[in-house]
Amino acid sequence: MKRSILYLIIIAVVTITIFFKFAFDEEKKGFNRILISKKLHIEERVQLPNSKFYFVGSSGSWIFLKTLYDVKHIYYIDINSSHLKSIDLKLKTGFQNYHPKLNVSVQDSLIFILNYGNKNLIVNNIVNHKQFITDMPTNVFDQPAILFSNSIISRETVNTDKLTQRAISKFDYIKKVPKAKYILDKQVDGYFCNDGMLKWDAKNERLFYMYFYRGYLLCLDTNLNLTYKLKTIDTITRSNITLTKKKQVVNGDTIITQTQKRPPIYVNKRFFTDKEHVYIISAVKADNEKQSDFRKNQIVDVYEIKKGSYKYSFYIPDYRSEKLRQITEYRNEIYAIYGSYFVKISSLK
Repeated sequence: MKRSILYLIIIAVVTITIFFKFAFDEEKKGFNRILISKKLHIEERVQLPNSKFYFVGSSGSWIFLKTLYDVKHIYYIDINSSHLKSIDLKLKTGFQNYHPKLNVSVQDSLIFILNYGNKNLIVNNIVNHKQFITDMPTNVFDQPAILFSNSIISRETVNTDKLTQRAISKFDYIKKVPKAKYILDKQVDGYFCNDGMLKWDAKNERLFYMYFYRGYLLCLDTNLNLTYKLKTIDTITRSNITLTKKKQVVNGDTIITQTQKRPPIYVNKRFFTDKEHVYIISAVKADNEKQSDFRKNQIVDVYEIKKGSYKYSFYIPDYRSEKLRQITEYRNEIYAIYGSYFVKISSLK
């Protein structure tokens, strides 16, 4: 009797062990990382009012942030004093219905504002407090990346009879004429499949567009000519998304729209640059990484900025049991947001 019970216990232990092994061991991804160890010090600077803040630019000693919970203001932190303060965006009558995901970006002394679904481009001067308002050609611009020489570069949704597709566009907002356009590659539908993050790198005078759902990053000049197409260290080349059609009745009319059937699978989360490198926050575990290391840290892949060649990878640890949400480089220092904590991370050099 005792022997039978012992056998049952052994079988149960083996079964449970095999179950957990297959349940938690992910399939091989077909690539390894060059992992280096970095001793990073995380210094908490500001406790933010909520966990919905994100970086939108910098000017002087100020790092600017926006929160989804406040449409009317932009916030800034002086890196010399670590105090959070706000600036009224001066959204006039007619602008008060802007969606909380207002597209705001700061460059030098200018705050420029776009809202997907509204044609207005608003430019606020931080120094003289003047405001300039003009119209974009359509209401489908977002992610303003740079404003210069009377031109703005941002992401645009291009609608045709048969296709809705994303592009990066350069537009003269004084003469109100388009100047250049780069159509993002279609893989599935031309819209959801090429969602990503657009950023201007002032140090290198280059634009970068990182795809969320495929392992690529584009480098463009200010005329939107492709300088290079960086393939990330992972082996994922195609967006893994599933689409479905949704019916809505509006004013008695049935409207059919296309949307994603399930949450998309991220390959790249965020990125930032310095003078020499592109740092990509990856969502994909390599075959030579331990699951525990990958779960407790955020992996960062480092690429040479001139040609996009891979160099190495390192971990940024969690902070106060929070995952890294936002990260940016400013004046050769790294700043990040974990939950509602604004922190400074010791130099990545």
